[in-house]
Amino acid sequence: MRRVAMPPEETGAMALTPEQRYRGARLVASAASDAEDCASLLAALGLEAADGVSARPSVPADDRGRCRGSEAST
Repeated sequence: MRRVAMPPEETGAMALTPEQRYRGARLVASAASDAEDCASLLAALGLEAADGVSARPSVPADDRGRCRGSEAST
């Protein structure tokens, strides 16, 4: 008997934040070869095109202007 894979549940440790969904959708779109490829990759990851075009989630005030991986010296 053939089993059908179920998508992961969006609860607990597997839940993605809006920022993660946004970044994931944008990354997939930038790497896809065409619209059909993009749609199938997004679907495989449980994402939607709207995740990458909706308003970008706000960045916390303490993270604005900081380069990732570097600390500002004062």
